[in-house]
Amino acid sequence: MDGESTLLWQLAARLECTEGEPSAPDQELLLEIAGEVAHNSERKQAPLATYLIGRYVEARRVAGVAEATALNEARQAVLELTSRPPAPVPPGPPEN
Repeated sequence: MDGESTLLWQLAARLECTEGEPSAPDQELLLEIAGEVAHNSERKQAPLATYLIGRYVEARRVAGVAEATALNEARQAVLELTSRPPAPVPPGPPEN
């Protein structure tokens, strides 16, 4: 486990996130979304965007939507707002 992953795991534990840290594909997608925001607005907006996306994904998850679906919805919204056509998202692991 690298230093960044260790920090994420420790933060998830400290904040009592029962789901733990995001999966590797979800981490990559979140970083991609943050990069889109950072490169298409003021850079300082990226952390705020990831916070809002986290709230959105959790609300959708509580409503019964799969986490991966909600994350892709958020990605689509960011890409629409930054006027970039979305690149195809590779299929993730099957959901339980």
